[in-house]
Amino acid sequence: MLLRRLRRLVLAATILACPGLSGTVPGTVAPEPEETPPARHRGMPGLENVHDLGHGILCGGGPQGDAGFAALEAMGVRTLLSVDGMEPDLERARGHGMRYVHVPIGYDSVGTNALRRLAKAVSTLPGPFYIHCHHGRHRGPAAAAAVARSLHRWTAPQASAWLLLAGTDPRYGGLHRDATNAQPFPHDEIARIADPLPERTPVEPLVRVMVAVDQEFEALRSQRGNAFGPPTEAEAATATRLSELFREAARLDGSGTAGVELRHGLKEAAEEASRLAAQLLAARDPSVTENTFRRLTESCVRCHRRHRDLPAAP
Repeated sequence: MLLRRLRRLVLAATILACPGLSGTVPGTVAPEPEETPPARHRGMPGLENVHDLGHGILCGGGPQGDAGFAALEAMGVRTLLSVDGMEPDLERARGHGMRYVHVPIGYDSVGTNALRRLAKAVSTLPGPFYIHCHHGRHRGPAAAAAVARSLHRWTAPQASAWLLLAGTDPRYGGLHRDATNAQPFPHDEIARIADPLPERTPVEPLVRVMVAVDQEFEALRSQRGNAFGPPTEAEAATATRLSELFREAARLDGSGTAGVELRHGLKEAAEEASRLAAQLLAARDPSVTENTFRRLTESCVRCHRRHRDLPAAP
Protein backbone atom coordinates (compact mmCIF):
# COMPACT_ATOMS: atom_id res chain seq x y z
CA MET A 1 0.00 0.00 0.00
CA LEU A 2 2.79 2.43 0.96
CA LEU A 3 4.68 1.65 -2.25
CA ARG A 4 1.55 2.33 -4.30
CA ARG A 5 1.00 5.69 -2.58
CA LEU A 6 4.61 6.70 -3.13
CA ARG A 7 4.33 5.79 -6.80
CA ARG A 8 1.25 7.99 -7.19
CA LEU A 9 2.97 10.87 -5.43
CA VAL A 10 6.03 10.59 -7.67
CA LEU A 11 3.82 10.48 -10.75
CA ALA A 12 1.86 13.56 -9.66
CA ALA A 13 5.05 15.45 -8.88
CA THR A 14 6.53 14.57 -12.26
CA ILE A 15 3.47 15.82 -14.11
CA LEU A 16 3.14 18.98 -12.06
CA ALA A 17 6.81 19.82 -12.60
CA CYS A 18 6.40 19.74 -16.39
CA PRO A 19 4.95 22.49 -18.59
CA GLY A 20 1.38 22.05 -19.75
CA LEU A 21 0.15 22.11 -23.31
CA SER A 22 0.20 25.55 -24.82
CA GLY A 23 -2.45 26.81 -27.16
CA THR A 24 -0.06 29.04 -29.06
CA VAL A 25 0.27 29.26 -32.80
CA PRO A 26 3.66 28.03 -34.08
CA GLY A 27 6.11 30.88 -34.14
CA THR A 28 4.64 32.73 -31.16
CA VAL A 29 5.92 32.83 -27.61
CA ALA A 30 4.28 30.27 -25.35
CA PRO A 31 2.68 31.59 -22.15
CA GLU A 32 3.80 30.46 -18.73
CA PRO A 33 2.91 26.77 -18.31
CA GLU A 34 -0.04 25.82 -16.15
CA GLU A 35 0.98 23.29 -13.53
CA THR A 36 -2.11 21.13 -13.99
CA PRO A 37 -1.95 17.39 -14.69
CA PRO A 38 -4.23 15.83 -17.31
CA ALA A 39 -7.77 15.65 -15.95
CA ARG A 40 -9.78 12.49 -16.39
CA HIS A 41 -13.44 12.68 -17.39
CA ARG A 42 -15.42 9.84 -15.83
CA GLY A 43 -18.78 8.50 -16.87
CA MET A 44 -18.73 9.99 -20.37
CA PRO A 45 -21.52 8.37 -22.43
CA GLY A 46 -20.15 6.46 -25.42
CA LEU A 47 -16.53 7.19 -24.46
CA GLU A 48 -13.85 5.63 -22.26
CA ASN A 49 -10.55 6.75 -20.75
CA VAL A 50 -11.10 10.39 -21.69
CA HIS A 51 -8.42 12.78 -20.48
CA ASP A 52 -8.13 16.52 -21.03
CA LEU A 53 -4.46 17.26 -21.66
CA GLY A 54 -5.05 20.98 -21.59
CA HIS A 55 -5.20 23.78 -24.14
CA GLY A 56 -7.38 22.10 -26.72
CA ILE A 57 -6.16 18.47 -26.78
CA LEU A 58 -8.17 15.58 -25.42
CA CYS A 59 -7.37 11.89 -25.65
CA GLY A 60 -9.39 8.72 -25.15
CA GLY A 61 -11.15 5.77 -26.70
CA GLY A 62 -13.06 5.81 -29.96
CA PRO A 63 -16.55 7.34 -29.80
CA GLN A 64 -19.30 4.71 -29.70
CA GLY A 65 -22.54 5.56 -31.46
CA ASP A 66 -24.38 8.87 -31.31
CA ALA A 67 -23.81 9.10 -27.57
CA GLY A 68 -20.03 9.21 -27.98
CA PHE A 69 -20.09 11.81 -30.73
CA ALA A 70 -22.67 13.90 -28.84
CA ALA A 71 -20.42 13.88 -25.76
CA LEU A 72 -17.49 15.12 -27.83
CA GLU A 73 -19.66 17.78 -29.45
CA ALA A 74 -20.76 18.93 -26.00
CA MET A 75 -17.08 19.35 -25.07
CA GLY A 76 -16.60 21.53 -28.14
CA VAL A 77 -14.39 19.12 -30.10
CA ARG A 78 -14.03 20.16 -33.74
CA THR A 79 -11.46 17.72 -35.13
CA LEU A 80 -11.06 13.99 -34.43
CA LEU A 81 -7.63 12.43 -34.94
CA SER A 82 -7.90 8.64 -35.13
CA VAL A 83 -4.75 6.53 -34.93
CA ASP A 84 -6.79 3.30 -34.87
CA GLY A 85 -7.07 0.75 -37.68
CA MET A 86 -10.86 0.87 -37.49
CA GLU A 87 -12.62 2.83 -40.24
CA PRO A 88 -13.78 6.21 -38.87
CA ASP A 89 -17.52 6.88 -38.63
CA LEU A 90 -17.46 9.86 -40.94
CA GLU A 91 -21.22 10.22 -41.20
CA ARG A 92 -21.74 10.55 -37.45
CA ALA A 93 -18.77 12.88 -37.11
CA ARG A 94 -20.14 15.22 -39.77
CA GLY A 95 -23.59 15.03 -38.24
CA HIS A 96 -22.15 16.38 -35.00
CA GLY A 97 -20.17 19.15 -36.70
CA MET A 98 -16.76 17.47 -36.60
CA ARG A 99 -14.25 16.26 -39.15
CA TYR A 100 -11.86 13.32 -39.05
CA VAL A 101 -8.18 12.90 -39.79
CA HIS A 102 -7.32 9.20 -39.97
CA VAL A 103 -3.66 8.33 -39.36
CA PRO A 104 -3.54 4.67 -38.28
CA ILE A 105 -0.44 3.49 -36.43
CA GLY A 106 0.62 0.13 -35.02
CA TYR A 107 1.62 -0.98 -31.56
CA ASP A 108 5.30 -0.90 -32.51
CA SER A 109 5.75 2.84 -33.07
CA VAL A 110 4.15 6.19 -33.80
CA GLY A 111 6.43 6.76 -36.78
CA THR A 112 7.80 9.95 -38.33
CA ASN A 113 5.29 10.15 -41.20
CA ALA A 114 2.31 9.71 -38.90
CA LEU A 115 3.67 12.30 -36.48
CA ARG A 116 4.12 14.82 -39.32
CA ARG A 117 0.46 14.45 -40.29
CA LEU A 118 -0.78 14.68 -36.72
CA ALA A 119 1.34 17.74 -35.97
CA LYS A 120 0.15 19.41 -39.16
CA ALA A 121 -3.47 18.68 -38.27
CA VAL A 122 -3.17 20.12 -34.77
CA SER A 123 -1.35 23.16 -36.15
CA THR A 124 -3.68 23.97 -39.06
CA LEU A 125 -7.18 22.60 -38.36
CA PRO A 126 -9.80 23.97 -35.96
CA GLY A 127 -9.69 22.66 -32.42
CA PRO A 128 -10.30 21.43 -29.81
CA PHE A 129 -8.85 18.08 -30.90
CA TYR A 130 -9.70 14.56 -29.75
CA ILE A 131 -6.93 12.02 -30.37
CA HIS A 132 -8.15 8.45 -30.07
CA CYS A 133 -7.37 4.81 -30.68
CA HIS A 134 -9.79 1.99 -29.86
CA HIS A 135 -9.67 1.99 -26.05
CA GLY A 136 -7.58 5.11 -25.47
CA ARG A 137 -4.82 3.36 -23.55
CA HIS A 138 -1.89 2.72 -25.85
CA ARG A 139 -1.66 4.17 -29.37
CA GLY A 140 -3.80 7.26 -28.71
CA PRO A 141 -1.88 8.42 -25.62
CA ALA A 142 1.46 7.76 -27.35
CA ALA A 143 0.39 9.77 -30.40
CA ALA A 144 -0.90 12.60 -28.20
CA ALA A 145 2.38 12.74 -26.27
CA ALA A 146 4.44 12.69 -29.47
CA VAL A 147 2.36 15.54 -30.90
CA ALA A 148 2.78 17.54 -27.71
CA ARG A 149 6.54 16.96 -27.77
CA SER A 150 6.89 17.82 -31.45
CA LEU A 151 5.07 21.12 -31.06
CA HIS A 152 7.38 22.32 -28.23
CA ARG A 153 4.74 21.71 -25.62
CA TRP A 154 5.83 18.80 -23.45
CA THR A 155 9.12 17.59 -22.01
CA ALA A 156 10.23 13.96 -22.18
CA PRO A 157 9.52 13.41 -18.43
CA GLN A 158 6.02 14.80 -18.87
CA ALA A 159 5.36 12.50 -21.84
CA SER A 160 6.62 9.51 -19.85
CA ALA A 161 4.48 10.41 -16.84
CA TRP A 162 1.42 10.84 -19.05
CA LEU A 163 1.83 7.37 -20.58
CA LEU A 164 2.01 5.92 -17.08
CA LEU A 165 -1.15 7.79 -16.10
CA ALA A 166 -2.96 6.67 -19.28
CA GLY A 167 -2.02 3.04 -18.67
CA THR A 168 0.07 2.54 -21.81
CA ASP A 169 1.57 -0.94 -21.48
CA PRO A 170 5.39 -0.89 -21.04
CA ARG A 171 5.59 -3.83 -23.46
CA TYR A 172 4.81 -1.40 -26.28
CA GLY A 173 8.34 -0.11 -26.15
CA GLY A 174 8.17 1.57 -29.54
CA LEU A 175 5.23 3.71 -28.46
CA HIS A 176 7.02 4.79 -25.29
CA ARG A 177 10.19 5.50 -27.26
CA ASP A 178 8.51 7.63 -29.93
CA ALA A 179 6.37 9.51 -27.41
CA THR A 180 9.31 10.52 -25.22
CA ASN A 181 11.91 10.99 -27.96
CA ALA A 182 9.83 13.02 -30.43
CA GLN A 183 11.79 16.09 -31.43
CA PRO A 184 10.27 19.57 -31.77
CA PHE A 185 9.43 20.61 -35.30
CA PRO A 186 10.94 23.95 -36.32
CA HIS A 187 8.06 26.40 -36.70
CA ASP A 188 8.70 27.00 -40.38
CA GLU A 189 8.86 23.24 -41.07
CA ILE A 190 5.26 22.69 -39.99
CA ALA A 191 4.10 25.15 -42.64
CA ARG A 192 6.02 23.17 -45.27
CA ILE A 193 4.52 19.78 -44.40
CA ALA A 194 2.71 18.67 -47.55
CA ASP A 195 1.48 15.33 -46.21
CA PRO A 196 -2.26 14.85 -46.83
CA LEU A 197 -4.75 14.77 -43.99
CA PRO A 198 -7.18 12.05 -45.12
CA GLU A 199 -10.53 11.45 -43.45
CA ARG A 200 -10.15 7.74 -44.15
CA THR A 201 -6.93 5.81 -44.79
CA PRO A 202 -6.97 2.33 -46.35
CA VAL A 203 -5.55 -0.34 -44.05
CA GLU A 204 -4.19 -3.80 -44.81
CA PRO A 205 -6.73 -6.65 -45.02
CA LEU A 206 -5.23 -8.37 -41.97
CA VAL A 207 -5.64 -5.20 -39.92
CA ARG A 208 -9.31 -4.93 -40.94
CA VAL A 209 -9.97 -8.53 -39.93
CA MET A 210 -8.19 -8.17 -36.60
CA VAL A 211 -10.23 -5.04 -35.83
CA ALA A 212 -13.34 -7.17 -36.35
CA VAL A 213 -11.84 -9.89 -34.13
CA ASP A 214 -11.30 -7.33 -31.39
CA GLN A 215 -14.91 -6.17 -31.62
CA GLU A 216 -16.29 -9.71 -31.42
CA PHE A 217 -13.99 -10.60 -28.52
CA GLU A 218 -15.24 -7.54 -26.64
CA ALA A 219 -18.81 -8.59 -27.34
CA LEU A 220 -18.11 -12.09 -26.02
CA ARG A 221 -16.50 -10.71 -22.86
CA SER A 222 -19.53 -8.50 -22.30
CA GLN A 223 -21.93 -11.41 -22.81
CA ARG A 224 -19.89 -13.59 -20.47
CA GLY A 225 -19.59 -11.04 -17.67
CA ASN A 226 -17.45 -12.24 -14.79
CA ALA A 227 -17.97 -15.88 -15.74
CA PHE A 228 -20.11 -17.99 -18.05
CA GLY A 229 -23.51 -18.92 -16.72
CA PRO A 230 -26.11 -20.98 -18.56
CA PRO A 231 -25.08 -20.82 -22.25
CA THR A 232 -27.01 -18.53 -24.58
CA GLU A 233 -27.48 -18.53 -28.36
CA ALA A 234 -25.95 -15.04 -28.53
CA GLU A 235 -22.72 -16.27 -26.92
CA ALA A 236 -22.54 -19.22 -29.29
CA ALA A 237 -23.12 -16.95 -32.30
CA THR A 238 -20.36 -14.57 -31.20
CA ALA A 239 -17.91 -17.44 -30.67
CA THR A 240 -18.78 -18.78 -34.13
CA ARG A 241 -18.10 -15.40 -35.74
CA LEU A 242 -14.79 -15.24 -33.88
CA SER A 243 -13.81 -18.64 -35.25
CA GLU A 244 -14.62 -17.60 -38.82
CA LEU A 245 -12.71 -14.34 -38.47
CA PHE A 246 -9.62 -16.14 -37.17
CA ARG A 247 -9.82 -18.53 -40.13
CA GLU A 248 -10.19 -15.63 -42.55
CA ALA A 249 -7.12 -13.95 -41.05
CA ALA A 250 -5.13 -17.19 -41.35
CA ARG A 251 -5.97 -17.37 -45.09
CA LEU A 252 -4.44 -13.97 -45.78
CA ASP A 253 -1.03 -13.96 -47.39
CA GLY A 254 1.99 -13.99 -45.11
CA SER A 255 5.62 -14.51 -45.99
CA GLY A 256 8.65 -15.75 -44.13
CA THR A 257 8.87 -17.39 -40.73
CA ALA A 258 6.74 -14.71 -39.07
CA GLY A 259 3.93 -15.32 -41.55
CA VAL A 260 3.97 -19.07 -40.93
CA GLU A 261 4.00 -18.60 -37.16
CA LEU A 262 1.19 -16.06 -37.34
CA ARG A 263 -1.00 -18.39 -39.42
CA HIS A 264 -0.36 -21.18 -36.94
CA GLY A 265 -1.42 -18.95 -34.04
CA LEU A 266 -4.54 -17.80 -35.87
CA LYS A 267 -5.54 -21.38 -36.68
CA GLU A 268 -5.04 -22.35 -33.05
CA ALA A 269 -7.32 -19.49 -31.97
CA ALA A 270 -9.90 -20.49 -34.61
CA GLU A 271 -10.00 -24.04 -33.25
CA GLU A 272 -10.49 -22.84 -29.66
CA ALA A 273 -13.23 -20.41 -30.70
CA SER A 274 -14.97 -23.17 -32.68
CA ARG A 275 -14.73 -25.51 -29.69
CA LEU A 276 -16.18 -22.82 -27.46
CA ALA A 277 -19.11 -22.26 -29.84
CA ALA A 278 -19.88 -26.00 -29.92
CA GLN A 279 -19.79 -26.20 -26.12
CA LEU A 280 -22.11 -23.22 -25.79
CA LEU A 281 -24.55 -24.71 -28.29
CA ALA A 282 -24.50 -28.03 -26.45
CA ALA A 283 -25.16 -26.23 -23.15
CA ARG A 284 -22.10 -27.78 -21.55
CA ASP A 285 -21.14 -27.23 -17.94
CA PRO A 286 -20.03 -23.57 -17.54
CA SER A 287 -16.75 -24.76 -16.01
CA VAL A 288 -15.95 -26.48 -19.32
CA THR A 289 -16.66 -23.37 -21.36
CA GLU A 290 -14.61 -21.30 -18.88
CA ASN A 291 -11.57 -23.51 -19.51
CA THR A 292 -11.98 -23.20 -23.28
CA PHE A 293 -12.40 -19.42 -23.03
CA ARG A 294 -9.24 -19.25 -20.93
CA ARG A 295 -7.30 -21.24 -23.56
CA LEU A 296 -8.64 -18.97 -26.30
CA THR A 297 -7.54 -15.88 -24.38
CA GLU A 298 -4.10 -17.37 -23.73
CA SER A 299 -3.76 -18.19 -27.42
CA CYS A 300 -4.42 -14.54 -28.30
CA VAL A 301 -1.94 -13.32 -25.69
CA ARG A 302 0.81 -15.61 -27.06
CA CYS A 303 0.16 -14.43 -30.60
CA HIS A 304 0.22 -10.77 -29.56
CA ARG A 305 3.52 -11.21 -27.74
CA ARG A 306 5.15 -12.75 -30.80
CA HIS A 307 3.67 -10.54 -33.51
CA ARG A 308 2.22 -7.34 -32.03
CA ASP A 309 3.75 -6.53 -28.65
CA LEU A 310 7.26 -6.32 -30.02
CA PRO A 311 10.15 -4.66 -28.20
CA ALA A 312 11.27 -1.28 -29.45
CA ALA A 313 13.86 -1.37 -32.19
CA PRO A 314 17.10 0.40 -31.28
